[in-house]
Amino acid sequence: MSIADTSIAATAAALSSVAAWGAWKASREANVTASSVAQIERDRWHKELTPQLRIKLETGARHTLYVRFDAPAALGDLTVELTIRDDIDRSGFPHLAGGPTPEQRAEVIWGP
Repeated sequence: MSIADTSIAATAAALSSVAAWGAWKASREANVTASSVAQIERDRWHKELTPQLRIKLETGARHTLYVRFDAPAALGDLTVELTIRDDIDRSGFPHLAGGPTPEQRAEVIWGP
């Protein structure tokens, strides 16, 4: 092999390594872009599929709570579980002898 052939081979190897580095960098930037586009799409789907509920409370002799599902229709039928709680901190209340333990009192939801 002559000096010219060796020089051409070395130049080709150097240019190939530069091209490989450029391809690696471009693929890395493409992955970052794809991740951000995927996050935008996940956020859009989350917003579009978040249930919209209309809640109405009628007071009077008897309190009535109405919950109405307005949108989106893509969710189909929903089952809604309502829990009404009174979570006042009762840790400072006195404990009576023979009464419930603090653990038992913590399990009880106090309210009318």
